[in-house]
Parts: sequence; C-alpha cells; structure tokens
Amino acid sequence: MDTKWRRFSRHRATKIGCFLLFIISIALCVESVLLVGFSSGMKYGLEPILCKEYVNSDVQMTKILDDMAGVRNKVYYQERETNQQYQGFLKENALEDSEENFRYFIEVYLHGNYFLEETEEVAFNYLATYLINGKEKTIGNITEEEFSTLANSGLTYSYTGGTLSSNRKGVPTPTLDTPEFEGAPEFISMKIVYPQDMLTENQKLWNAERTRQLGASWCLLTCGVIMLFSLIFLLAVTGKKVGEEKAQICFFDRLWTEVILLLGTGAVILDGTIIYAQYQEFSYMQYYYGDINASNSMLLMAILAGTGIAAVTAVVLLCLLSLARKLKVHIFWRSSVIGKFCRWVWRGCKYLKRSFSGLFNGERWKDYKFQRSLFVRQLVFVLGEILLWFITAMLMGEAMYGWGAGDVAFFFLFLCMFLALLLLAWYANGYARANEEVGMLCRQIDDMADGRLEGRLILDEKALLKDTAEHLNDIQGGIQKNIESQIKSERTKIELITNVSHDLKTPLTSIISYIDLLQKEELNDEARDYVNILAQKSDRLKNMVADVFDLAKTTSGEAKVVKEQLEVRKLLEQTMGDMEDKIEQSNRTFRVFLLDEPVYIEGDGQKLYRVFQNLIDNALKYSMEGTRIFIQMTRTPDEVTVSVKNTAAYEMEFTEEEILERFSRGDKSRTTEGNGLGLSIAKSFAEVCGGAFDIKIDGDQFKAMVTFPVVEKLPDPPESENEPPEESI
Repeated sequence: MDTKWRRFSRHRATKIGCFLLFIISIALCVESVLLVGFSSGMKYGLEPILCKEYVNSDVQMTKILDDMAGVRNKVYYQERETNQQYQGFLKENALEDSEENFRYFIEVYLHGNYFLEETEEVAFNYLATYLINGKEKTIGNITEEEFSTLANSGLTYSYTGGTLSSNRKGVPTPTLDTPEFEGAPEFISMKIVYPQDMLTENQKLWNAERTRQLGASWCLLTCGVIMLFSLIFLLAVTGKKVGEEKAQICFFDRLWTEVILLLGTGAVILDGTIIYAQYQEFSYMQYYYGDINASNSMLLMAILAGTGIAAVTAVVLLCLLSLARKLKVHIFWRSSVIGKFCRWVWRGCKYLKRSFSGLFNGERWKDYKFQRSLFVRQLVFVLGEILLWFITAMLMGEAMYGWGAGDVAFFFLFLCMFLALLLLAWYANGYARANEEVGMLCRQIDDMADGRLEGRLILDEKALLKDTAEHLNDIQGGIQKNIESQIKSERTKIELITNVSHDLKTPLTSIISYIDLLQKEELNDEARDYVNILAQKSDRLKNMVADVFDLAKTTSGEAKVVKEQLEVRKLLEQTMGDMEDKIEQSNRTFRVFLLDEPVYIEGDGQKLYRVFQNLIDNALKYSMEGTRIFIQMTRTPDEVTVSVKNTAAYEMEFTEEEILERFSRGDKSRTTEGNGLGLSIAKSFAEVCGGAFDIKIDGDQFKAMVTFPVVEKLPDPPESENEPPEESI
C-alpha cells in the first residue's frame, strides 16, 4: 500500500493536478471575497454570517442611532434661533444663519451629520416631546394615536430619562449620546416606530445576504483547505520521482536563488496589484451603476481578473517549489550570489588566517626544533624586510615630494607595498605548510622508533611530502607485518615444544620404568654399569623435558597460578634445606644473609620454590670450585629482593639479555650438566607471580635478583607448609 501511494504521489499527473488545484483555489478565494463584499454594497459587512435576525444586528442598532440623531438634529434645527450657543457661534465667526452653517455647527458640537430633510419621505414614524424656555413642544410625522396603532405590530424604540428601550424582548438597545449645551432643547421623550412591513422587507434582504455570505464562506473554507493541502503535498513531493528516493532539481532550479526570489516577489506584487485594481473597479461600478446594474459587469471582470491571478499565482508557486527543491538537495546557499560571495570571503579569511599564522604563529611546530629554528629565521627576515621597505618608502616620499605633494605616487607606492605583502603571505603560507609536513614526518619516525606502529601518516593530496609519507607508511606496515610474523612463529614454536614435550613423556616414562626393573634383576658388573648410566641419562632427560614443558606453558600464558601469602625467609630456608645434600657435595661455601623480621609476599608457592631452586642450582653448576656463594635478602618499604651471587668458573662472554634466552648457556664448551633453561624458567615463574627478575654481570661476578612487592600479613593466615613439588613425568 505504501509503495502504491508513493508511486501515485510522485507521478507527474498527480503533481500537475495539485498544482492546478492550488492556483484555482487561490483565484476562487480572492474572487469570492470581492464579489460577496461588493454584491452586498458593503451595507451589511460580514454580520449576516454571525447574526440570523435583522432586528438583533449591529446594522439595526446603527440605524436606530442614526434615526434618533436625525430626530434630535431636526429639533435642534427647528429651535436654532433660540439656541444661545449656536448664535454665539455665528457671531464669533461672523456668519449668517443658514442650514449649511447649522449643519457645520452640528458636526462640530454634536459630532454628527444626520438630518431629516423637510421634503424627504422618512421611512419611519417618530414623535418627540421636548422643553424649551419652559415651554413643552411636540414634533413628529404622526399623531399619538397613530403611533399607538403602529406600535401594536411594529418595532418601537423610546428614549425617556436618558434611557433607550424597545417594546420587544430580546432586542438589544444601544446607548444614545445626547450632548447638552447652552440653550439646547431638553428632551422629555423621543419615540420611533418601524412598521412591520418595513421590518419584513429588511429581514428578507438580510436573509438573502446571509445565504449569499454563508455560501461564499463555505466556498472560501473549502478552497482554503484544498489550497493548503495542495501546497503541503507539493512541497513534500517536489523533486521526488517514481523509483528514486533522492530529490532532484530541474533546469529552472539552476537559476541563482536571488533571481528566483526576485521573480517570486515580483509575482506576489503583481498579484496584489491585480487584486487592488479589481477592488477599485468594483467600487467604481457599484458607485455609478448600483448593485443590480453592475452585477453582470462585475462577474465578467471577476472571471478575467481571476484568470490573471491564477496565472501570476502559478509563477509564485513555481518559485516556491524551486526554493523547496534547493533546500532538499542542500544547494540553496551554494546556488546563490550571496552564498558564493560569503564563501569567497570565508575562504579569503581562512587563507589570510593561515598566511598570518605562518608568519607570526609558531604553535604548529613548537615541538620540532628544526622547524622552530626555521620559523624564527623566517619571522625575523619577513619583519625586517617589511620594516626596511616601509622606512625606505617614507624616506623616498619625504625626499622627493614632501608630505603635501605626490599623492598619486604615494598611492602607487602603497599599492605596490600591499601587493608585496600579499606575495610574502603566499610564500610564508607555503613555507609553513612544508615545515608542518616535515614536522609530522619526523614525529611519525619518532613514534616508529619508540615501537608505536599503529598510526598512519595521512597528508593532503596537494602535500609536498605525500609520496614520502606513503613510503614511510609502507615501511611501517612492513615492520608491523614482520613483528606479527615473528610473534606467530614464536607461538608456533612454543606450541611445537609443548606438544613434543608432552609426547616425549609417555615413552620416557616407559624407559624409566624398564630401567627400574632392570636394576632389580641379577646382572653382572658390566651390565649393571650400563644400566646405571641409562638411569642417569634418562633422569636428566626427564628433568629437561619437564623444564621445557613448564617453560612452554608459562610463556604461552596457560600456566595456572595459585597465589597465596608467603613468608620469604621460610621459603628460602626450606629450599636450601631440601638441597642440603647437593650443597654439601658441591665443595662450595654458602654465605646466607636473611632478615630477622618476617616479610610477606603474594605468589604461587610451588613456582617460587622452583625459582629459588633454579638460582641455587645455577650457582652450584657454573661457579668456580672452592669459591663462596652469597645469598642475600634486602628490603625497602615496598619491596623485598633476594639475590644469589657467585664467581663464574669460566669467562662470561655474554650479556644479561643473551643469558636469559632459552637453551642459552654461559659455558660455551657445555662441559656442565645444564640445559640452558634454568634462568629462563626462573624469570618466567617470577614474572607470572607478579615479581621482577634481573641479572647483573660484573667481571667474573654473576648476580641473579628476584624482587617482589611486600604485602601486609593477613589477620589469621591459614597454616600451610611450602613443600617442593613432587617430581613426575
């Protein structure tokens, strides 16, 4: 349903239909208002729409006031010779008593000009009783008896004691203003009666006008709704075509926005001119020909004027829809002269800002020493050159013409200086951009040197160093790929070692088991020696496979760490106690310096036991025979360090980093039993437990140090003994 409506609403025929509905509706609205207004002769206004009964209308109230004022003015006119204020008015202005002067007097002092003419046939009947100079007088066009007879069927209004009232209930009565002045008659009563025949005729005219105005109102309302709906619909679908979601423009929209605005404004003014001319012509026709005689001519003119209004309104709507399409595709300002001028000014300001920023602002390369030096040189050069040019120009003008002459020369001189400044600004801007690009290049190189390879250097297409930046990005990408490849290779190697170590365990276990069985058999001396050698070598192979397997698990992050609170002194004493036999057979002297107070750390007891065991074992294997081995425990407020120091039995031709590599041995001749994994395992286990491992070499002195953060002792720590792990395959 939505797709069908979208196709229907965007179809060209639908748009044309709504377009025609809009302009026809506007023409009908305007002509309806003008025709209804002038057909009623502006006699009733718009009141017939709101008031159903003529006698209750403001038109009738106005007529009552006018008729009462006419009766009042007739009385004043009849008694004008006795009116002292009127006589004073004539004397003051040196005027003669005449009807014209009396009318002027009434307009000035009573603010009214309604009179009952003597020869005029008055459309209502009246009686007025008033008092003048102590005498009561009556004036009217009927007698009291006739008034009473007409009042039985007609509508009467009585003015007595300053109050106006009616003989019918529900009929409103206005307030009659009867200004009093010196010598004016004093009204006792004033009565007006409207015969029923006249009221019936006025009601018929009122009903006809009401019917005409209600019809015009419904026509105006209907046309207004159609016009509003058509306008909203056209604004919504303009620029949209069937099968396309993006709005599009037409050839008319390629005009400047200001041209379309001027064209639409001119069309609106022309519409107003046509409406005003039609109003004036209708007024002329009604004045000279009357309502009935002018009706046919007014209808013909309404058709012609309505056609013109529809045509001009079509131009207005075309301009409005064009502006709407421009807004939809976001070209309202881009396709305007003012918008282009503003963009040109904005670009000029940005260009000047960049230029002067390059001249006087070194913030862009304040972190680059080379560029900052170039900036200082550039600034000194530019400012010095400008200052010298200005001084030279001033001295030249003073020497040649003086201050009062040579205005033309000065004009061209300063014009040349201005052009020179623009040239310098252009040069400085390009120079500053080059400096900025070099600085960005240097910073990228610094990041690469520090190992930060994630970011890429992106320069503009017009940058001078764009190709260099792309080459640097290629180098950076190659380095990153190599590192990732090395990491992948290392992981593969670790996985291989882990798998091989795991696979070696099964056959090695079988070999050791059969060797144990052979040792229990009755063998001759030579065979028993062979079996003992097999037992030693298999035991060494078992330890090597276990070391490789533990190191591989730790390096790959798969090693399980169970942290608990440990006392360093007890852990060291336990390790040395378990290795007491090996220490006594080594022909080495141990010097142990441990702290008296307990120091607690957090770590895995089995792995830290292995760390200290490997350090002591390493010292026993590679120290010179008969020398001393020092084990020392030191503490700072936050850390505790355990160091093992020995004198090497060989020349140490390696660095701290090299000796920590896997399968690396300080004894190049490999005459000792080591496999090159002891220190690597110690370092890995220490770090996985949250500590730090370090090596220091000083001549023949080799020192291994393990450092851990000190923790507070728990209130009730569980009692547990740190036992060395059981050896297993």
